[in-house]
Amino acid sequence: HLDKRSSRAADCNKRFSTLSPSVLGVRFMKAWLRHAFGCDSAEPLEPTDPQRRVVDKLCGWLVRRQMTTPVLVALESCRGLNFVGSQAMHFFRPLVMSLYDADEYHQFAMFLEQRGSIDYLCQQLETWKETSDDDA
Repeated sequence: HLDKRSSRAADCNKRFSTLSPSVLGVRFMKAWLRHAFGCDSAEPLEPTDPQRRVVDKLCGWLVRRQMTTPVLVALESCRGLNFVGSQAMHFFRPLVMSLYDADEYHQFAMFLEQRGSIDYLCQQLETWKETSDDDA
């Protein structure tokens, strides 16, 4: 694996050694910017089975306590921060492991790292709320 990297670097050095530093800087910046703000595909999220169980457990808990509307408002207003939230969850994991199931906590943090997680969570909350309203 390391040999491939060094051979690629050598090929790159040979190719760009004849270019001036200003041209190299522009090409490097273009290559960097091409992928700097890349996102995952915009396909709908399909969580794994453990992630789906954790989300269903959370949605059920929130619906039973009639917290669906405030949670939906909070999720919609913080939609772009799901990855930051997942990283915060990973940071606080050692402290939280004594209070909650570590595997469920980890699965939910991994779920939040994905791009469509907030959409999926909102959709599941609305489905659970409709189901509970029909039962009432």
